[in-house]
Parts: sequence; structure tokens; C-alpha cells
Amino acid sequence: MRILWQLQLSNYYNGKFSLSGDSNWTTFIAKAKQLLKRDPNIKFDIIMPSIVHCTEDYYSQLRDEGLAFSTSVWAIDIIPNALATRYDFNYDQMFNHFSGVAPGITHVYINDPSLLGNYMAMFLNYKWPRPKFIVQCHFLDSPNTRIVPADASYWWRTVEACEKADLMVWHCASQEEFFFGELANVLRDDYIDANFSHSTVWKSGHSTELLDTPVNPLKIRFDTKLLDHNSKVVWVPNRIGGLGISLDYTNNGRFMFEEVQKVQGDFVVYAGNPSQKISNSLLAQHCAKYVELLSVALTTDEYKLLTQRADIVVALYTEDTNGGIAVLEAIHYGAVPLMPDIYEYKQYFDAVDWPHEFRVAPDLSNVAEVLQLLLDNLDTLRPYVKRLQGVIKRMYSFESTTERFYQKLTSLTKGFDRRLD
Repeated sequence: MRILWQLQLSNYYNGKFSLSGDSNWTTFIAKAKQLLKRDPNIKFDIIMPSIVHCTEDYYSQLRDEGLAFSTSVWAIDIIPNALATRYDFNYDQMFNHFSGVAPGITHVYINDPSLLGNYMAMFLNYKWPRPKFIVQCHFLDSPNTRIVPADASYWWRTVEACEKADLMVWHCASQEEFFFGELANVLRDDYIDANFSHSTVWKSGHSTELLDTPVNPLKIRFDTKLLDHNSKVVWVPNRIGGLGISLDYTNNGRFMFEEVQKVQGDFVVYAGNPSQKISNSLLAQHCAKYVELLSVALTTDEYKLLTQRADIVVALYTEDTNGGIAVLEAIHYGAVPLMPDIYEYKQYFDAVDWPHEFRVAPDLSNVAEVLQLLLDNLDTLRPYVKRLQGVIKRMYSFESTTERFYQKLTSLTKGFDRRLD
């Protein structure tokens, strides 16, 4: 099995791709390692930006993770811009890279539904043997939950991808359900039943194996003595927008600049702020509780260290039905989640009968009130966190979810004729 894997990197810093804190990069590593445990002969061809356009050496990271011998890297000119990457495809570069290896590629794993048509056209145009096309939907942009402005909508490309792909993969069950609910508003039920059945969920949870790997102290660039060991720690891992500078689709800008100021108590705020849309120094100016440890984005080890230190983790997505991976990673280490009672978050809450007074309202109207309650009742919630850790490890970790996907992957190729029609 040889998989051509398109990575949709979205963490940029000073015009370069930053792998530290990029969920798609760490997710690939976690998924690849679990797939190799099931079939050590799998080969991966990953599409990456040129090494000079990244802030870290991805070759050394692949080597450190034991993936160097199973993974080939193909450097393509990729613009560090989320909109541009979804509408840009360099056929000449792709042909030059893959014309020699295309006959051996059995699967193409695409992390952006917008690009499926380009990849299918490439294999068809150059008369390469047809692989199986798998599409992963990360962010569901739909008519009722806009991730980007309507002029640049991803919606119909996602619909096309779900219809054309051999397998459509969703981050979570609530995302899949939401997509088909939206689809029912524009297409007949009989057409949906006939053309959209080939989808599955490969829950983007977390890798227990990666989280349990010790932090490398040599990769911590700030003085750990600066960490506050007396105050409670509120951890904001995801990107921060707002202040008229950047879209605040994570609602972390609202949290940092409005809600935190309403809360009393002895606590500090640490933030991952991976994309640096708003600089760390500007965060410090506008949020008195925020502690600036570095002026730049965190490395993976720094991110892990602060996640381990968290007493409360903030996860306030209301448009992304999946809610991200960072909150699950923090819960793994024992953090109490500050989450709205909606979509995937609600499934976590309901699985352990999380008390309703400690759930944020779906419209985020009581964020400050719930944060105050969490700060005042951490010990009360520890047993619930313990149970939630068990649920997440059993149901949402890559170690537990990869087997189902691997069976889907292998069943795709049984009796499959890769010759062109």
C-alpha cells in the first residue's frame, strides 16, 4: 500500500509554515504511526512546502518519530494562506514529482475537499493508474456555518468531494450529521441515499502515545522558573483573533479581551497562540492575566509542557462542530474543560453526566460565570475529568480509532481494478 498524502498546513509565522502546534502535521504523524503498526509495509508520500519555507526541519521530526524510512517528502510551492491553498494547484510541479512514482500509488489521502477534483483530473489527464481517493474534512464551511465569506465558500466543493471520493472521512460524528443535515436542504433524499453513502468517521482525537512521550527540556526556550506554581492556570491553546486584526472564529479573542476581566480569583492565563495573528506582546497589553513567556509561537514541547500545567482548558468553538484536538489533549493531562454545551463538546459532557451548571451555554452568554465556577470548584470536578479521560482514550484516541479506518482502507482495494476505464 502506497499513500500519497496531502497535508493542509494552516499554521503560519512570519510568512513561513510553522509545524509546531499545527494540528494537521501532528495528526499525520499520529495517524501514520498507528497505520504502520497494522501494516509495516505502508509507504507514505507527503506533500510539503520547501524546507526553506518552514520554520522547522520536518526531516528531523520524521526521523525522531520513526517515520523516515516509510515516508518520502515532496516539496511543492505552497502559499501560506488558507484561501489560496484551496484554490491553487500546480499541475507542472505535481507531474514532475509524481510521474515516476504514480503507478505505485494505491491511495490518495486529501486533507482538503476543495482539491479532490484537481487530484482526480491529474491522474486522469496523465493516464496514471487510478488510485482510491480519500478525502478528510477538517473545517465544515456550510451555508449555515460560514468559516469563510460566501464569495470564497468551500461548501459546494465539499459536497462534490463527498459525492466523488471513494471514501469521505469526517472528524467526528456530529460533523458528519451536520453535513448531511445541511445537504438535505438542497438535494433530494433519494439522490443523497444513492450517491453519498461512502463516508465514515475517523475521529480526530489525540495520540495517547505522543502525549505520553516525555517533554524534552532542551527544547524549552523560556525559563521554567517563570511559570507560576501558586496560581491556577487557565490554558488557551488555539489561535486567537479579534481586536479588528483577525477573525475570531475560535472565540478566544472574546475570551481573552472581554470575559477574563469579569472573573475574580488567583489565576493566570497561558496561551498557545500558534498563528500569531495577534502578537503575544499585544495579548499582554489587552489581557492583564495573560503571562507572556515567549514573543513567538510555541514549539511542540513547549506546548505540551503548558498543556500539562493547565488546570482549566478553554475550548469555545461554536461554528466548528468538532471543536479541535487541543482540548482532548489537555483533558488527557487532567485539565477541566471550559466548553459550550454544543456539538461534539456536548457528547463529551453527556458521556460522563457532567453537571449542567459547569457547561457554557451554546451562545457563550455565561462564559465568565462558568469560568468562575470552575475556578472555585476544581476539586469537585476532578472525578468527572477522570471519567472523561477514560471515555476519550477508549473512544477518541488514534490508538483506538485507527483500526476501523484501516479496515475501511483495505476493503477499498479488494478486487479494485486500477486500470483506467
